[in-house]
Amino acid sequence: SAQPIISYNYGAGLMRRGRKALRMALGTAALCGAAAFGFTWLCSPWIVGLFLTPDAPAYAIAVQGLPWFAAGYPFFGINVVTIGYYQSIERGRLATGLTVLRGIVLMTFCFLLLPRIAGVTGIWLAVPVAEALETLLLVYLLRAASGQSAPQEFFISKISSSSDLQDEIVRILSEHLYDRFELDDLCSRLHYGKTYLCTFFREKTGMSIYRTYLKLKTDESKKLIRMRCTFSEIAEKLCFDSLSHFNYVFKKYVGMTPGEYKASIK
Repeated sequence: SAQPIISYNYGAGLMRRGRKALRMALGTAALCGAAAFGFTWLCSPWIVGLFLTPDAPAYAIAVQGLPWFAAGYPFFGINVVTIGYYQSIERGRLATGLTVLRGIVLMTFCFLLLPRIAGVTGIWLAVPVAEALETLLLVYLLRAASGQSAPQEFFISKISSSSDLQDEIVRILSEHLYDRFELDDLCSRLHYGKTYLCTFFREKTGMSIYRTYLKLKTDESKKLIRMRCTFSEIAEKLCFDSLSHFNYVFKKYVGMTPGEYKASIK
């Protein structure tokens, strides 16, 4: 599967390599699908004979219909690879919508319409036609995306070394201790994908980005306690969900409650 390769390169900002992997995967899927279609078309009687005897009533129907059904194999491979590509580049909603469209909406439409037009042959053709319609839509989406000036092209990152990237993550988190700063915001600032950034930071520090952010907020809260701010003021200033959330986080990272810490510095 090309999905892990595409996902990694997307996270690292190497979208040119990601698109190259997509093209290779699409070509392989189409080639394998065409080969499977050819084999099924040529060997339909033998394949059906594995399950039915020639004198069975369904034998002739299956021998005639199986090649029509197999016509969907190339489209099937292309659709699976392309939907996986959208998952890899964090377009989860689009990928889910395309999956529902392919597996339920188009399939239902084709099964209701084609038998009325082509009889029994229409039943065999329902799945291939649904897959082909999905492929046409995916080709349109890919062409539309390639026509846009993709922001990923500036990705060959400004950050030249892993230590610089680690320091930059901490620096940006430290700038946003007094507001709600989400992982999506950090990824947008650095032009890296979530998966790559989270994996990189955990490997370098042994902590997640979120835990590091909370620890930085906790360290800042110590300064505010020494400045005689109330605990409610601190929780509000540092954008904790509530006072109890602040107390929980503080004890987790300091080993004592805010009240105990305040008493210890008197």
